[in-house]
Amino acid sequence: MVINTSKCVFGASTVTFLGYTVSPEGVKSLTSKVQAIKDFPVPKNVKELRRFLGMLNFRFVPGAAETQAPLNSLLTGAVKGSHPVNITGDALIAFEKCKEDLCNATLLAYPDLNSKLRVVTDASDIAIGGVLQQFKDVSDEYEIFEFLEEDNKSKIVEDKIERAILRSQMDSFSIDDDEFIKRYRLSKNLVLELCDDLRPFMTKPAKFTDLSIETKILIALSFYATGSYQRPIGDIAAHSVPQQTVSAVLGQVTQGLNMPQLRSKYIRFPRDAAQRRANILRFYNKFGMPGVLGCIDCTHVAMVRPSQNEERYYCRKQYHSLNVQLICNADMDIISVDASYGGASHDAFIWSNHPLKTHMEDLSTSDSGYPLRRYLMTPIVDAPPNTPEGYYTDMHVRARNVIERTIGLMKARFRCLLVHRVLHYEPHMAASIVNACVILHNICNKANVSVEELQPEEALREYELQQLTTPRQDSAVNSRAAQNPELREGITVRNNLIDRLWRSRSAT
Repeated sequence: MVINTSKCVFGASTVTFLGYTVSPEGVKSLTSKVQAIKDFPVPKNVKELRRFLGMLNFRFVPGAAETQAPLNSLLTGAVKGSHPVNITGDALIAFEKCKEDLCNATLLAYPDLNSKLRVVTDASDIAIGGVLQQFKDVSDEYEIFEFLEEDNKSKIVEDKIERAILRSQMDSFSIDDDEFIKRYRLSKNLVLELCDDLRPFMTKPAKFTDLSIETKILIALSFYATGSYQRPIGDIAAHSVPQQTVSAVLGQVTQGLNMPQLRSKYIRFPRDAAQRRANILRFYNKFGMPGVLGCIDCTHVAMVRPSQNEERYYCRKQYHSLNVQLICNADMDIISVDASYGGASHDAFIWSNHPLKTHMEDLSTSDSGYPLRRYLMTPIVDAPPNTPEGYYTDMHVRARNVIERTIGLMKARFRCLLVHRVLHYEPHMAASIVNACVILHNICNKANVSVEELQPEEALREYELQQLTTPRQDSAVNSRAAQNPELREGITVRNNLIDRLWRSRSAT
């Protein structure tokens, strides 16, 4: 046997251990602990009251449930910790009685082998309590051991029934239409259509206490819309589910939205000639840029530090993120999303490895962080004003601004994507949440659902935490053209576009 002398006490008749005094008489609470209970102030809010009631759970107090009832009644409903409580009358009497019971908690004695043992028990529908006693005569009893065992299964069932009843009384679809959109971002009709889309991929409710598909989708939409912690989302009366259920529901709905059938339905890149011509014409009519199929850019979505390959997700702004590539059309519909890369990956690297790159024949616009190619037009950063190059760059910036507005609109709708909200998930789940939000953005955008814009301070914070691209000077682009055939092709196509735009301007 090895003894750590620094943690041992020898030859002492009384020792302190885990908040108790152990002496020849038995085991009792420390005097300092008892004094702290006596001095406990009257709680002023829910948080302080819960803290006080939490102390009662650690002691065996006869008739505790009856004594505490007036205090527990003040916690009815999903109230916040800062909510004030008024402890007067019966509640104040109960508060003082609880303190008295704690201070006079029974001394636990040591067993006497020459005395008889007795077990005293009591039970309710959800718990059983008991005391192991020893006595020498009727007036001389000693408590040796005490226990309280809850029937968790019964309590869980009871809680589920209570939550189901509350949900049935608080139907989200009965609230005002504008409030519904503010809370869930989609209109009621769009939510019902989404339920039909997701129904084949979700577990159907089998009994009263099971969540309906509608409730599951509303819980997930609430998370996407706010980026809030899971527990407050579950505490909403219309949801009435514990945090664990919110987590499971979010995973189920997100997985459903990522099914190939739904992704291909709501995120459609124009692949045939007719669709491409329609997109190109729409861009030209809106922005005056000919031959443009879409605008491309990347945005960072913050996440917690991943458990593996951390270096792939640590961006230059010194936080962990996904670098999400998006392509949109002239109407701010997202026609392509790639959320599979970490924040350490550069925008140009993501595009160079994207399968769409090999299929591009029409033009797309990008910022100067991308390489100039025959199908990817970049601005001329150092172009002087009132020149063909300057006019082209002005037109380019005007057209490319649509992708920045698209990203801003999507993040205003689904604020779980904002950098300062931070997704508390591993990369795969975080990417799935991004994909889900893209689908929901397209649904809202096509239906012209209103959206509450970000507050100026939120927009500024998002801008500051995004990884801004370092502009490529056009003189540097030209100097590399001799060694890069793809770049030479891009310069030729851009020069032709510059000339065409300048001549059309002069003609008008």
